[in-house]
Amino acid sequence: MRIWFVLPSFTSERTAAVVVRTSNVATQPAGRRRQQLLVDHACQARRELYSSFPERRDTRRHHTWSMRQPQRRRPKLKSLAGPRPQEQLDHAAAQASYVGSGEHKLAPVMGIQPKPRADAAKCDAALGDRQQLTDWLRAAIRAGRVDAQWEGAFPRYVWHQVGDQWYIGRLTNSAQGQYKGYPVLDEAAEVPRELQRGEGR
Repeated sequence: MRIWFVLPSFTSERTAAVVVRTSNVATQPAGRRRQQLLVDHACQARRELYSSFPERRDTRRHHTWSMRQPQRRRPKLKSLAGPRPQEQLDHAAAQASYVGSGEHKLAPVMGIQPKPRADAAKCDAALGDRQQLTDWLRAAIRAGRVDAQWEGAFPRYVWHQVGDQWYIGRLTNSAQGQYKGYPVLDEAAEVPRELQRGEGR
């Protein structure tokens, strides 16, 4: 009589099997004790076989879901628009308005709930007068401190300086002329060279 115990494979290339052979079981006294001895012997053989294989390590990558800070390239230096008809600038300024964005806020202000982005410049909490910010925006457009790229009737970027601090207005709704704004952190990279040299003011 032969009793076969086949173990599950550890890899796709190797299969382990244990064969326990007893030649004269039929001639030996039958009984529960004898059957139990055979089972115990088979289990012992199986344990020895398991222990003979090296420990298998799972080298697969496990993905973890965690919030990462955005990896953003430094934006290309903006260029100041060439001469524009004053009528076009005046029309854009009259329709432009500041609406803001939670990406640049650390606290609720002007009804805007903060949703700060890790790599976004944060606005001074003291700047909470929407009309004042809209006036800054319109003054900058009339003065021609605008980006060379326009979206519809409005420039994509606008620059305004208060004291030594530059601010950027970014068009967020080209149909209605709505802008958000934020302080410049790196003047050399974010302000056109003409404005850095004092031109176009």
